[in-house]
Amino acid sequence: SRLSDCDLANADLRDVRLRRVEIRGGRLTGAVLIGADLGELLIADCRADLATLAGAQLHNVRLVSCDLRSTDWQQAQLRAVCFEDCDLSGADLSKGRFVEVELRGCRLDGIRGAQRLRGVTMSWEDVLAAAAVFASACGVNVRDA
Repeated sequence: SRLSDCDLANADLRDVRLRRVEIRGGRLTGAVLIGADLGELLIADCRADLATLAGAQLHNVRLVSCDLRSTDWQQAQLRAVCFEDCDLSGADLSKGRFVEVELRGCRLDGIRGAQRLRGVTMSWEDVLAAAAVFASACGVNVRDA
């Protein structure tokens, strides 16, 4: 299935199962995907800020140029997922499980549960851009020179 420029803002999609779906240019602001089972999915150029994916399972998913600010990923399980040029600022990753996950050019300012990103793949440039986030997660106080 292919959805283009759809408006799913605040949609209640609890426990939904999506396979082989492409969503482009859509709006998922505030969507509730608690317990969703998402596989072979592409989400591109979408606004999904404030969406809740708590307890969701994502496998073979690619998110490209998405606004994922303040999303809730608590206890989500991600396997073979790629986030590319996404804004995850303020996202809650607490108790999430990330296996074979890649972050490319993503913004991570203010995320909660950064320690859950253990094992993700990032470029050196992206690691440096997120250094303050990782330092904070390790309890390091950063001061100006």
